[in-house]
Amino acid sequence: MDKQKMIDLVSELRGVVEKIESELVGADFKPADEPEVKKQEPPKEQDGEYEYSFINTLKVGDKNVNVKGTIQDDPVQRDVDTNSGPKTVTNMLISDGSGDLRLGFWGKYADEAMDYAKGDLVLIDNVYRIKEPYDNVLQADAGNSYKMVKLN
Repeated sequence: MDKQKMIDLVSELRGVVEKIESELVGADFKPADEPEVKKQEPPKEQDGEYEYSFINTLKVGDKNVNVKGTIQDDPVQRDVDTNSGPKTVTNMLISDGSGDLRLGFWGKYADEAMDYAKGDLVLIDNVYRIKEPYDNVLQADAGNSYKMVKLN
């Protein structure tokens, strides 16, 4: 294929993609293999006195959510330099079967998080804030008013 034909083909494909994108703007659709989820209220489960959300329903900016999952790796603690000075953070990855969430515990809470281990099933009540994904995994700050309970 000569260079001009390739340029024309790419231009034509761009037009097709732009047309499809314009038709999808504002469209309410979901992939066929995903269960339908109401937008107003994410599905929740009940575990004793706690109601919690599935990780795959969490969105960036959500605050004060409850999640339940299994710790996938031993928590990792490290010291970091921040704009407000040196801090200690402990990170752990939890999974609930619907998705993964990497939690950060800061300051005195960093030491408390080290009491948990890979394989622990935990319920975290009142996770402060859901943040942008890193390496395709949602991030969250546990905050300072969370409660974490080991369930196994």
